Amino acid sequence: MVPEINGPVYVIDCADFANPTSKPISVRKSEKRSISVLQMIQIPPNMTERFTFPIMDSSDIEYRFVHRMFMESKGAFNFQVVSINRLYNQTVQERFRMEVKLMARKYPKKQPTQIVKLLFHGAKTVPPEHIYTNEEGLDMRFSRAGYYGQGIYFADNSNYSHAYAYSDSNQVFSMFLVFVIVGRTVKMAQHDNTLRMPPLLPGSQVDRYDSVMNGTGDHTIIYSNSR
Repeated sequence: MVPEINGPVYVIDCADFANPTSKPISVRKSEKRSISVLQMIQIPPNMTERFTFPIMDSSDIEYRFVHRMFMESKGAFNFQVVSINRLYNQTVQERFRMEVKLMARKYPKKQPTQIVKLLFHGAKTVPPEHIYTNEEGLDMRFSRAGYYGQGIYFADNSNYSHAYAYSDSNQVFSMFLVFVIVGRTVKMAQHDNTLRMPPLLPGSQVDRYDSVMNGTGDHTIIYSNSR
């Protein structure tokens, strides 16, 4: 059981992690670098619909991993976690898997952990189920323009995302912990709220970065639903 703590009460909705009963993913030699990430986002066997899987057992390795990551994120020790849910959405997950493969081919020298990051996201005005049961998942078309334009904003720490977390009528907060494809990112010290896509690469009029980071490097912004 999670000990009683005087502070905000939380439900954490997280990406589907490795399923030990799933079959290994077959990849060509040129795609070997993507396999460790792909194994973390395998589609559970016999699943053809959208689901949410509660992780109820605090001894579960996934529960402990997510709980620790959440609580150790810069001052999150005042939060009380009441439940952690593993999310699965076939449409979103298949699109994401394909994007990971494409990104691995694009950057064959990058390690999987340089391509994909595990980040927090709060959606203050939208009930979580409206997001994880939607075929687009997190949808930048409904995002408000921030310091780095209209994109989907993520944070390395849960304490920051708490300011944007959804709260129900019982004052129970919900936050997402999701895999995000960052690819080649650019750190921007100066704000630019006109962005609708990442900036162009230096010297190019066609190719762009894949994501944007804020000046301190602890926030990531993407401009594609499939990532």
